[in-house]
Amino acid sequence: MLSVNPGYVTESSAQLAARADLFFRAFSRMHYRAMHVTSHEMAATPEVLIKAARRYKLPLVSSSIIHAKSGKPVFPLVVTRQVGPLRFGFIGAIASPPTGYKALFLERGYDVLDPEEAVRRGVAAAKAEGATFVVLLSAVSRLQIDRVLEKVDGVDVVLGSDSYGLSTELEIAGGSYFADTFSKGKYISELRITPAETAGNYRAADRSASLRSRRAMLAQQVEGLSATLGAEDAAARSPATTRALQAEMARMRAQMGLVDLELKDRTPADPAAGTLALEAHPIAKTIEDDAVILKWVDAYKAQFPSSPSH
Repeated sequence: MLSVNPGYVTESSAQLAARADLFFRAFSRMHYRAMHVTSHEMAATPEVLIKAARRYKLPLVSSSIIHAKSGKPVFPLVVTRQVGPLRFGFIGAIASPPTGYKALFLERGYDVLDPEEAVRRGVAAAKAEGATFVVLLSAVSRLQIDRVLEKVDGVDVVLGSDSYGLSTELEIAGGSYFADTFSKGKYISELRITPAETAGNYRAADRSASLRSRRAMLAQQVEGLSATLGAEDAAARSPATTRALQAEMARMRAQMGLVDLELKDRTPADPAAGTLALEAHPIAKTIEDDAVILKWVDAYKAQFPSSPSH
């Protein structure tokens, strides 16, 4: 929402409040049900965000951001919504340390939990509120998402990462599924869900495509680690770091082997399992801009002509 760079961080409080108000109005008009707070939003300060969220009745969520002294969450750990037979629990995690960690967090009295701990807390909060389908809104690296989900159960699907990719099919991540959703407004990603008879029992509608995507991602990571280990400055790396990189590469190669085995010998799908299907819809050039939102944008530009913006 609010990009973080030196120009944004040094904006006046009035400019940041006006920017936040504009975006919250727009998202409310688009019927957003929850907003995940990341470094971008923290540029406006939690006080500004909370005020705008209350005004436009748009709940904020973050399982990561805490008060440094008390350890208490700054924003709700979960936002729940009932849709048909499913009770969705939306939780959110960001990288640790995040972008702008010192200026946007530490110097203001906030801190950020390790993603594993953040997701663990978020899942617990979602289950406590009766969620039967947990969605992790993520600003965490794709590799770290895998590591977290290997240790934390209870997440049904992860949406987004900090790599700004766009998924064309669901990818397997731990015992869950993952889709990257960044597209600069060029696509709308639709996730269709057929409820399961038992909570947490979901599979991709086309699991073969998910497995192939998973293998391609692992192969790319193995290639990257191999290049790192063979780089010219490898001799300057500590032995402990080299061993850690080698162990990580061995782990990924083992996972590739397991994926290959499943692709070769697929087991029949559980008929009681729910299904997940992802589709990215390109936005046609003929779609007209919302006149009301354009009016807000023009008013903002007139009020703050020198402010950076997208």
